[in-house]
Amino acid sequence: MPTVDTWLHEVLPLLRRFQETFEARHGHPPGDNRVEPRTAGRTGDHDLPPQLGEFYEQVDAVWLEDLHHGYFVHPLDHVVDAEATGLPTRVPEVSAGRFVTFGSTGGGDLYAVSCFGGPVYRLPAARVVDNVYTSAGLPPSMVAEDFSAFLGLITAELRRALAPRQPPPRPDGA
Repeated sequence: MPTVDTWLHEVLPLLRRFQETFEARHGHPPGDNRVEPRTAGRTGDHDLPPQLGEFYEQVDAVWLEDLHHGYFVHPLDHVVDAEATGLPTRVPEVSAGRFVTFGSTGGGDLYAVSCFGGPVYRLPAARVVDNVYTSAGLPPSMVAEDFSAFLGLITAELRRALAPRQPPPRPDGA
């Protein structure tokens, strides 16, 4: 498992290049795309999976609104106050255990992981009542084998976004 330090060392230069080249690639200025470092010290005694806890030791939040459909890792205070913020803590379609909802997409889907760690699930936009997620047609889907792999998805998306674009094939075959 790559460390958070390793991920930051890899992703921050990619993000800087993503921001610098965005307007030339898309024809408009970039939005809010940043990794917010943690400034308030340790994360305290929160019921977080180990990989997520290690992440929040160094990073407070991630905003990547222009990357694919958007990737957001919510600030720690928002995540640990799930009852007040209305985030799901139960996903019965996946497991009876407790979940930590730590992120979202720009389209309203949420990212969650069991309190014990393990796979990261995308929860399509749906009803959340009393912090219990109930899908509305599309079931939750596993997007990464763990939180570290989820960070790897973000890195891969940045690399894909920065890859040279291939021109479309010419109709005459030349």
